[in-house]
Amino acid sequence: MNEDGFRLEQHIGTIMQIIVVALLGWSLKTNVEMIVQMGVVQAKLEALTTVVNQGTNDRYRSTDAAQDFAPVWAELNRLNTRVDKLESRR
Repeated sequence: MNEDGFRLEQHIGTIMQIIVVALLGWSLKTNVEMIVQMGVVQAKLEALTTVVNQGTNDRYRSTDAAQDFAPVWAELNRLNTRVDKLESRR
């Protein structure tokens, strides 16, 4: 019986090794697939970013408005100062 028990333990050990190797292979395959999918997602994200940037290039931004209205506000302030001086002379 000792020899039969030893053989059974060897078979169980071999089966366990096969299971571990199979799990390692599955894990490696899954990791490789995930890396490939991450590359695809990254490429799609870059393409989407490019499309969004191209679509918003023609927008009138607040920085553009501030730059355009700066001379107007300066002129209004200058005129306001003149009016204040004229009113204070009365």
